[in-house]
Amino acid sequence: AGTADRDAIGQIISYMGDLQTDDSAKVRGIVVAGDFSPRAISAARAANISLRKYIFNFSFEQVSK
Repeated sequence: AGTADRDAIGQIISYMGDLQTDDSAKVRGIVVAGDFSPRAISAARAANISLRKYIFNFSFEQVSK
């Protein structure tokens, strides 16, 4: 939740390493957050990790007066 920093990228790289074996298909990482620090963006680019930003849209409907 919130802004992901380079620590989040380090964490996903660690998880990817745990899953990767010599005979398995290539593991890819995706980090989802509300925003990303510039360092997280740079680290993800170097590690070939996808970053996805979530956005919420709220609407209100009147139920009673």
